[in-house]
Amino acid sequence: ALFRCAPASPGAGSRRDPIYFGTVDSTHPSTVLVYRLDGALCSGSVIAPRTVVTAKHCVFRNLVGGNVYDPVAAGAFVVLTGVDGRGLNYTVTEVRTTAGPALGDHDIAVLMLSRSFAGTPYPYDRDPAALPIGSRVTLVGYGQTETGVTGQRRTVDTQVAESSAYRLVTYGTGGACSGDSGGTLLGLDGKLHAVITTSGADCATTFGGHVRTDAHLDLIDAAVRDGGGCVPDLFVACGDAVDNDCDGVVDDTCALLGTGCTGDWNCRGMPCRDLGAGSVCSSPCAIASAWAGCPAGFYCRVEGCEGLCAPGTLGERRIAESCTADVECSSGFCRD
Repeated sequence: ALFRCAPASPGAGSRRDPIYFGTVDSTHPSTVLVYRLDGALCSGSVIAPRTVVTAKHCVFRNLVGGNVYDPVAAGAFVVLTGVDGRGLNYTVTEVRTTAGPALGDHDIAVLMLSRSFAGTPYPYDRDPAALPIGSRVTLVGYGQTETGVTGQRRTVDTQVAESSAYRLVTYGTGGACSGDSGGTLLGLDGKLHAVITTSGADCATTFGGHVRTDAHLDLIDAAVRDGGGCVPDLFVACGDAVDNDCDGVVDDTCALLGTGCTGDWNCRGMPCRDLGAGSVCSSPCAIASAWAGCPAGFYCRVEGCEGLCAPGTLGERRIAESCTADVECSSGFCRD
């Protein structure tokens, strides 16, 4: 556990430096200081307008044998921003954690803010295979540095030394220390991959243990949705007026009638069919009429027992004249 006691007024006093062997950080404003009114200090990462992820042990008073007891009320937390915590501040309305008292693989929690964060939240990782051993990562937090003082946001680059289903272990030229709990582990993709939870016994070993975000998506996703954030869907549905892939654009992957497609999912509710020149988005039509139900530039093509609007303009050949394809006939039907 990486608690750190802080002054009663976190904005006062002399300079305080965190992260062992790191540098002062002004480029990660979504890493925030989680201040508890009893004086304890942790770090956190904003992942949605009203959602901060932190370490579970930061939201309990007592730690005994790897278990936590006596939860701290939401009203006892203040989330502070800025390099030294003197930026905007946010009150906390709700605290959510993994079930039970155990820490270890489950040392993660979320804080729900009273109002939206004035910045861009971190995207968070969902892929268990995203950070193999040897991957370069960045740690960001407000914890203690080698000079013994705390409370200023710092960052250090390190690398993944071990990886399991729930945890990442880092080891390098710098690492986490007291007060960095709940802080940020970023991949080169800019995503939050894990929450800082433990360090070496004396911090100077630059060892760090971190709980993965992809291992706790049920907890995190629910909080993100409730906090006004977007959770990407595994499959994009078109025509549902929802930003399924969380890129800020609604139905941006939806193809139009007659344009190429890879499946029904990106045809705004229309079928995706191969009509002879590759798969295109089509639309059902009445096969009794070559034009019924299809817009200009399309005709009703018979495919098995169904009619589908296909790109093209019907020809002028009349009934009984020779033909080789439906599209040559004014009726839309070429038959032997």
